Amino acid sequence: PRRPGGGPAGEPARLASMPSDRQRLVTTAHIEHRVAAAAALGDGQEYARWLRLYAQCLAQPPADQARVEELCSELLGPLALAPADSGVGGDGGWDAQVAGLSKRELLRGSVLPALATNRQLQRLVAEFLEMVKGA
Repeated sequence: PRRPGGGPAGEPARLASMPSDRQRLVTTAHIEHRVAAAAALGDGQEYARWLRLYAQCLAQPPADQARVEELCSELLGPLALAPADSGVGGDGGWDAQVAGLSKRELLRGSVLPALATNRQLQRLVAEFLEMVKGA
């Protein structure tokens, strides 16, 4: 049987009965898929929403520092690329925009504030904030 939301009726109960590390893994994967789907569809509003939720998910202790750094680096892009450049950068593939939105603005306005809620990530957040200000 299906719920009005589209998922199987027992899905929330099944998720709640999982160990917390497994719950986190499943939730993170779900959010990653939503971010990718919004990007593929070019839906900027949904992309920004899911990206913010993804950053909040990554900020939950214990933070996955490698994933956080990967996300921030992808949004920041090469520092040699001027913000006015909106296409493919000189590095052979980085695009300054996703779903019609500036990646650096998303980093500055949504991702870094969400990550800053975790004290463990504050040094990393400060570093990326300085880089995005200088980019």
